[in-house]
Amino acid sequence: MGSIDVLRQAGWHELDSQEESTAFSDFSKKCSFSLQKARRISPKGKMITVDFTDASRGAETSLRRLVIGFFQSTFPDSMCIAMDINHGMWSFEPRLLKLTDRFEPMPISVLPWAEYVVLADREFENGIFCDPNELHIVAYGQALTDAFRLEFANKIVSR
Repeated sequence: MGSIDVLRQAGWHELDSQEESTAFSDFSKKCSFSLQKARRISPKGKMITVDFTDASRGAETSLRRLVIGFFQSTFPDSMCIAMDINHGMWSFEPRLLKLTDRFEPMPISVLPWAEYVVLADREFENGIFCDPNELHIVAYGQALTDAFRLEFANKIVSR
């Protein structure tokens, strides 16, 4: 069984090129995303920026569980998007993800170490944006900013 099969088995669906183009365009418009701007993302609602420059080895696991748990409890039946801006995009329905403590396949990383990454609802009103240039994660949307504010109070660099 290949890695794509494992991801599909866990509830992830790879987007085709048309869907990718649409999702990227929607994200760019709704969150004012641009690599040319000093601030790469400017979502319309609440947002906070969290500094992950000193993240430990276990940080990705705990961050992934926090974010996926948020989507499962807040948007269980919504179609959501996971995108690595340079390496593909996936959709998922949070309640259908088959993730356990021993089986956690993810198509993208949720730490900002290598790529620009977005994990959000399909309308891009709630999500995270990972910026590898600054090793920051921008959480946006009221519920997600509240969750990040509680979990990472000592790492917030802007509100």
